Amino acid sequence: VPQTLEALQQQLTASATQRCHFSQQKRVAGLAAPLVSQGQLIFNRQLGLWWQQEQPFAMTLLLDEQRLLQQVADQPPERITASSNPPLFEFSHLLLSLFGADRAALERAFLLTFTPGKQSWQLTLEPRQAPLDRIFRQLALSGRQGVEQLRILDRQGDETLLDFTDCRYQPEELTDVERHRFAR
Repeated sequence: VPQTLEALQQQLTASATQRCHFSQQKRVAGLAAPLVSQGQLIFNRQLGLWWQQEQPFAMTLLLDEQRLLQQVADQPPERITASSNPPLFEFSHLLLSLFGADRAALERAFLLTFTPGKQSWQLTLEPRQAPLDRIFRQLALSGRQGVEQLRILDRQGDETLLDFTDCRYQPEELTDVERHRFAR
């Protein structure tokens, strides 16, 4: 288990590719039960993040430094830009910084607090500036080696909990099928 933020960053950036399953629970004020979704993701340091929600409905997000594409089921993909939806575009780039362990980008946007432990570590992020400080109260990442959980508290009182399981870092090279997923 990493005992310093530097050791955590080295560990999280050791591999160019990460593949995981995810499950997400979003607790929304006024709803009795959380909204639950699950799927899989691929993060590649060069190509970005491919996020495939499989339940309760199919939705694919593809993001890199220049674009965010969202496709729901068999609908045409929607291109989201910084001008068309600033909060969503900002959040998508936050995800790239989180998965890429881009400490400089994270420190520009957040106050970071690293807490080591014997069994796991935690990294708490508190927004420093707009627009993130108008959206989020706090983000908390935790895990043993890699990121196993992300907890997001927003300004509306909602909470999102993402669990990442079955994470694989090898092979670092994408398969032809995986590379095709990024080629949209």
